[in-house]
Amino acid sequence: NLLKHTKKSSPHMRQFILSNDARRVIWYTGSKPIEESQVDMASVTMIKTGQDSPSFQKYSLPMLQHLSFSIFYYKGKKEVSLDLTCKDEYEYDMWVTGIKALSYHWKHYPIS
Repeated sequence: NLLKHTKKSSPHMRQFILSNDARRVIWYTGSKPIEESQVDMASVTMIKTGQDSPSFQKYSLPMLQHLSFSIFYYKGKKEVSLDLTCKDEYEYDMWVTGIKALSYHWKHYPIS
């Protein structure tokens, strides 16, 4: 479970998983269809650590900045962000490193 930040509401817990083919990060929500609650790793443009996105600015949690990150990706022709906070450093390292590696893999970039 990760803390998901949005522009419209206060941060809330969501369960996040990696798809079976390791191509998408999916989160569970009752208010959106599954197509709108996933990020394709090939569409990721940047992973930014900290709390610099507009969603984080609206509901800032400075004490958790070191556990927060944003995934910037294209949704259609528009770049959007998925803004998340982890519960501890282990979870943070796992998600940030994993998403970077999978994004590079699906875009066929070399990983050094």
